[in-house]
Amino acid sequence: MTVEVETYYNPKQWGSHESYNRIKDAVHICATKNMAEGIKTRYQCKQSDEFSHIFTIHQVMSGFFQKWHQPENIMEQYLILCRLITETPGDVNIKSSFRNNAQEVLDTIRFLVFSGVEPSSLKGVEKSKNHNLENKEKFFVNLWGEMEKETPIYCKMRESLTKKYRTEKINEILNKINDKEIPLVNKSQKTIVLHGFYFITPEQQRFLKLLERAGYELIFFQFYDDRFPNTFDFSKSFISRRFGWTDHWNIQKRPDNPNTVGANFLQSFEEGKHLERSETKKVVAYDSFFDFLHSVIMSHYPIGQEASDTKEDVQLVATNADILNELLIQYYPERFADKRNFLSYPVGQFILKIHEMRKGDKLILNKEILMACFTSGWLSDKEKGLNAQQFTYELNQLLPFFARCHEIDEWLECIDNLEQQYNSILPLFHNEGDNRVHGSTIDPFSKIGYLSLNIDDVKQLHIFILLLKEMAENLFDMSQDGSYINEHFKRLSNLMHEYNPAKNKVQLQRTEKELVEKINHKLSIIDDSQRFLYEDIGEAIRFYLSGKLSDDEETFIKPFIEVDGEAFKDSDRSFYLTGLDEQGLPLGKFATPWPLQEITYSNLSEWHRELEMNELRNKSVKDISRYLMFISLEFTFNEKSELSWMRNFLDRENLQPTVYVQYLNMDIHENSSTLEEREEGPYNIYDFQTYKLEDDNFHEAMEGLKYEDILAEYQLCPRRFYYGYVLDKYPTFSDEFIHRFLFSEIINTVKQCTKKNKEEVITYVEGLFPQWTRFQIESMAQRSIRYTPSKKNYQFPGLKKKKKEDIYRSVKVNKKKIIGEIERPEEEMAIMMEAKPGFECRFCPFLDLCPDGTYAVD
Repeated sequence: MTVEVETYYNPKQWGSHESYNRIKDAVHICATKNMAEGIKTRYQCKQSDEFSHIFTIHQVMSGFFQKWHQPENIMEQYLILCRLITETPGDVNIKSSFRNNAQEVLDTIRFLVFSGVEPSSLKGVEKSKNHNLENKEKFFVNLWGEMEKETPIYCKMRESLTKKYRTEKINEILNKINDKEIPLVNKSQKTIVLHGFYFITPEQQRFLKLLERAGYELIFFQFYDDRFPNTFDFSKSFISRRFGWTDHWNIQKRPDNPNTVGANFLQSFEEGKHLERSETKKVVAYDSFFDFLHSVIMSHYPIGQEASDTKEDVQLVATNADILNELLIQYYPERFADKRNFLSYPVGQFILKIHEMRKGDKLILNKEILMACFTSGWLSDKEKGLNAQQFTYELNQLLPFFARCHEIDEWLECIDNLEQQYNSILPLFHNEGDNRVHGSTIDPFSKIGYLSLNIDDVKQLHIFILLLKEMAENLFDMSQDGSYINEHFKRLSNLMHEYNPAKNKVQLQRTEKELVEKINHKLSIIDDSQRFLYEDIGEAIRFYLSGKLSDDEETFIKPFIEVDGEAFKDSDRSFYLTGLDEQGLPLGKFATPWPLQEITYSNLSEWHRELEMNELRNKSVKDISRYLMFISLEFTFNEKSELSWMRNFLDRENLQPTVYVQYLNMDIHENSSTLEEREEGPYNIYDFQTYKLEDDNFHEAMEGLKYEDILAEYQLCPRRFYYGYVLDKYPTFSDEFIHRFLFSEIINTVKQCTKKNKEEVITYVEGLFPQWTRFQIESMAQRSIRYTPSKKNYQFPGLKKKKKEDIYRSVKVNKKKIIGEIERPEEEMAIMMEAKPGFECRFCPFLDLCPDGTYAVD
């Protein structure tokens, strides 16, 4: 069928275009989601059914090749690829680089397959061009060949893209993805209008050619301003006879030449004219992302606002939209519901971490795995009605005890030993009815975090670790190095069904419940019977749950390449265009698919001309950047518009504005603010005055704080006292650095109390410190058994003797004053007591919590 190119110079005046009546009832396919939204906003009329059938090309391609775009199918391919990297003969270093870049390798294979390329094509390039492939490229060809044997969908996809389909069949597919409120596409419809294809990718080219072969009349309806051919003519290179289209463009002549900011901007490029300086508009330079977040985004979208409260009169566009959207997920998770990163939620972390437990033929544990599983809510003791979420503090206190443990059986053996220590040694220093003063100043073991717990809590942690082992053994076949994809994910589905927190009376938020249901549905789709290796499953799960495979085109901040869709929308809206820095514009180039060389890709494009379109895009990036900048200035620029960039963004410092800002000849407005200047939102405010104290409990608690040993903590640092005695029973230490000081005191105390010799004392206490080797323990003990222990050393491990004596002397002199300050604190100290930062901070158990603490490196 025929292919035509029609142009228009004003997106808001299609009604007067000579082709309007031809296109209003056709099927419309847009290059981007924002273009589709813009056309719908401006021209769709439900009463007359004009412009009823508007799709994105991604929508249509995904509907046409559903399985190809399924995240589950892509993950299956990833697992097969990782296994084949291991099994395919090759250089160890090359295989290692392929394993580290497995996701990029898979993207390259899928891209080449969709573009009609076969592994033999690369071999053909090597022969015909006398071009030697690098070793990594040769390994890639062999690997891809093995993938083709085990992944039939690749061959089927190439065949599907060369077949001739009936238009009726394609119209049926369009009706399946059509909005249910919109009339169905007529089965006899044979006109498709294409919008926003100012450049075309190889994948788009292949699919558009499929539509042409099916018998559709294709009309490229392009934005083009004939005043600036040096900027706009780059599109003619893509839509040309060279790529099987046409060189005839029907240009709509512009009857006037209005003096606009956009026109002046391009004239300054094409004719060397300089704009007059604008007295009203300025380009804003934000000091950082956080300044932009507070000044722009949060002012329009307060945190906590429902995602449905999307403002139609505000649009954010950025050259670095992909990075900004990633950052904003943590602030506005509800606005990324369909492409959310499951790893940001407890259920996602639980699934990932339980898969990370399998290493070789063993099950391992570490701090990250345990903490993620405990906090997830998926570990429940059904008999006692307890959940691991209730024991995260106890777990954190216990972790130093397991410092040398790796395999899960080592963890279990170690916690068995700890329970024995709780039953044998610790009772010698505990008496029934001991209060917090005894625990804080007399008991040498209570200062060590993992020895300060209740024995019942230690046993409960033991139960949760056993439960985690049971889950992992049910998930993995420990006698094999791998499994079959469908079999493994069926096991995972069964595990999630059995241990679902909702079944164990754990309160889940609505979002979490929806995520669990969504993941269960996704798991039910996986049906590939290919084999994979367990060593690859952790990274595959991370890849799958990351949200990067989402099919959703909706974005919070629109990418700059979609700004052409804004030209159709009302121009009185607030429009923010950011990222106008030296690295943001001109736009970046298309990266050569790894592991191919540029020369290899270029030679391959001579055999498969579609690939040349990416090279052409690279040559056109400056023209494309000016084209999009012109649209931004011409159709969105008003009093509510703002152009900006961030001087310091992530690891990029002191970024300068793009050269385009210089051509605009606008003043720069510096925008930076301190935390003190920012207004607190309602989400930060809690009225503690509504909390009422019971007088009896308050006075009882105060009496317990009047011992000199406890007041000494206040004298050293009120903030330390606040964390240790106001928010807790008494302070404990979980840092190995402090444990070494306490070990010295414990060795001396045990020797003094038991009258044992040095070797007997070491043997007696070494079970309490499995994180150290026998040599370390003997070395520390040798230095320790030389002096008489003091309770001041338990109280302030690490501090020098003179400092401790000064503290206690000061307490004796100022005891009444200190008690008065504690009972009646000044208003500014009522929320969090004053800190006294200094050298002693390095010995404080709360250094990581205190915002005013001084670290050793400081």
